Amino acid sequence: EANPVSIDASGLLARIFQHEVDHLDGVLFVDLLPEEMRREALTTLRNQALGLPTPAPEVPAEEVL
Repeated sequence: EANPVSIDASGLLARIFQHEVDHLDGVLFVDLLPEEMRREALTTLRNQALGLPTPAPEVPAEEVL
């Protein structure tokens, strides 16, 4: 039986902990994406696994550095 653990974290550290807890619960990052983005991500991953070319993702202009 596991013992409960409580960790106070914020910002990036909180996101990292949540990401790892999600893994323990069987949740993947792509599972949390909006449906259209999820389909696109899964298609890209599937194509990569099959060795097919994958187009560069479209990045909205406001997100370009």
